[in-house]
Amino acid sequence: MPANKNALLRYKILDDCLKRRGRYWSLEDLMEKVGAALREDGGPASVSKRTIQEDIKNLRLNYNAPIDTEPSQGYYYSDNSFSISNTPLTLDDLPVLHQSLSVLRQLQAFGLSDELDEVVQRIEQRLTESGATPSQEVVHFEQVPTYTGLAWLRPLYQAIRQQEALWVTYQPFLAPSARRELVHPHLLKEFNHRWFLLGLNGQNVHTTSTYALDRIVDVEPAGTQYRPGEIDPNTYFQHVIGASVPPNGKVVEIRLRFSHARAPYIVTKPLHPTQMMLAESAEGIEFSLQLIPTRELISLILNFGADVEVIAPDSLRCHIQELLQKACTNYISPT
Repeated sequence: MPANKNALLRYKILDDCLKRRGRYWSLEDLMEKVGAALREDGGPASVSKRTIQEDIKNLRLNYNAPIDTEPSQGYYYSDNSFSISNTPLTLDDLPVLHQSLSVLRQLQAFGLSDELDEVVQRIEQRLTESGATPSQEVVHFEQVPTYTGLAWLRPLYQAIRQQEALWVTYQPFLAPSARRELVHPHLLKEFNHRWFLLGLNGQNVHTTSTYALDRIVDVEPAGTQYRPGEIDPNTYFQHVIGASVPPNGKVVEIRLRFSHARAPYIVTKPLHPTQMMLAESAEGIEFSLQLIPTRELISLILNFGADVEVIAPDSLRCHIQELLQKACTNYISPT
């Protein structure tokens, strides 16, 4: 299992002791050295003999440390050139790193580091050359479909970091042609496997605009003074589901009643941090959410089909009812 902070410190102290040439270390000597280091670091006042023995066992197993013993004298490294600092990857680390490679690859689209490709290749090479049996994959991430807008992640990320205004050529769905807008980019937001850019539009610098990356046609530097924004993702999206906040949207209490069969899923995976359970009846379990109604919220409600009923507000209830009635007409067979 991965070592905790105290264990890593103990390993370091043991390594510092054992790599000293011409010196043998008894358990008592090692206990004294490790205990002093832990106390200085604010840890426990002492360390037991059993702990040191287990640490030596773990160093041998996980770091391949060449720890040998001389009868009646103590422990030492049989290889004077060995140090755990020379072997940053341990057998325990390899399965974790192997599982993490898929996550690292998701970050490559940002261009967070030009060396990331090389880092991934080195890790993969270390995994295959370590001699360790590849571990069975025990975590499987949802496979994200190929997304058109990924090509814009890197230049937009860099523009935000460098506080650079951009000319963005943008064509919304159903629009007959693209439009060219001056944008001061502030934030990249992911929602439902799609990416969005939030920033100030050059023609309306008082309202944050949202641009879907898959609708961006071109991006180029504007060469004009950048206008910084004050978007705090932790507060800006606190009352919405989705990637955009309606400019004049107002927070309302939304009450939803879920069937008894679906309610446990809503309890264990809330729809939103503001979710609260209100009441339970024969019809189901009622929940409340403090949200600004958005298209994404409506899509989420419709996704539950007959398992949910909108109780309030009336405007949302009527809108969902109209959409469901319209959907039903798609299934009426022609006479």
